[in-house]
Amino acid sequence: MYLKNLPKFDYIFNQGTTGAVNLQVTDLFRRVAFTDQTKKDLRNFIEYIVEDGERPDDVAFKIYGDPKWFWLVLLSNNIVDVETEWPNSQSKTQRRFLSNSFFNGRSIFIDENREFKKGDYLVKGESCTAAQGCPDGVTGVEGNYAMIESFDRELMKINVNRFGPSFSLSDGDTVFAVRKIEGQNGSLFPFVQTTGTGCGNGSTIFTAKKVTTIPRGVAKFKYGNSNISPYTTATGGGPIPGGPENATKIPHTTINNNSGLCSTVVSEVGIDKTMLYKYINNQTLDDGFSAVSVEDELYQEEFDKRKIKLVHPRLIGKIYDEFKLLIQSNVARGTTSIIETTT
Repeated sequence: MYLKNLPKFDYIFNQGTTGAVNLQVTDLFRRVAFTDQTKKDLRNFIEYIVEDGERPDDVAFKIYGDPKWFWLVLLSNNIVDVETEWPNSQSKTQRRFLSNSFFNGRSIFIDENREFKKGDYLVKGESCTAAQGCPDGVTGVEGNYAMIESFDRELMKINVNRFGPSFSLSDGDTVFAVRKIEGQNGSLFPFVQTTGTGCGNGSTIFTAKKVTTIPRGVAKFKYGNSNISPYTTATGGGPIPGGPENATKIPHTTINNNSGLCSTVVSEVGIDKTMLYKYINNQTLDDGFSAVSVEDELYQEEFDKRKIKLVHPRLIGKIYDEFKLLIQSNVARGTTSIIETTT
């Protein structure tokens, strides 16, 4: 129904020594969209909740009586890539966590701000002395390392997903980070130092304050249904209008001075009262505040995708007539009233 109406044009393929070949191909780039006036009129659409595992053609059959109207379901929601924009089933979302190597990694939360880069190595360390042949005061545990994939400065979270043969890390372990640099005389591995004058300034080692799997690590903080800064504190009494019913305090955002979350700066800006500090140090968040994990956020995103809108069934005949007119010929703007070309 959709593709058969798309116009065709001649395209010359260069076949090298065999010469050019002239073929007739379908113009897949011709697009249509609803006019602004159509979108503003709420009488033209109905709301629909996609059931678990339903495809666009399933919805089309249920609402319009024919699965061939799937393109109208996509058009109603401005969906171009079904793989990424259409809601996944719960089973497909679960498989994503199992099959995606990134989600098999670990999140390490720290209280120091360092200039980590993708490809740096995070190594479990042990203290040692110069007399033991250890001028830096720390030595790495053999095989206990991981490659850094990313560093989220706002959440003070290091993500790692490629590991050494004996990688094992727990809350409170001492670690350090090194960067591989190719030199004239071989590879060098300088330490990744702290930034500014904050936590751990000048020190090569730091602490893995909290270690989780990537899916279980925090993605954001919320007050009821509202997203809040990780550096939000709970203060005052009672919920604010529209806030969670169980809240005993209200949110207040502190100043983040970029020094980190360690004990040397908590009293300076009240960092120890923030949601992030409490989360990293395994303290209970105040009632009404919550830490949303990467896994929960992904499931919520898929759930939110399920609420879609569909053009009212009474309009499909007129839409199809306009669609054929637009696709198969060049018409002046305003010739149609419901949809228009976009390319």
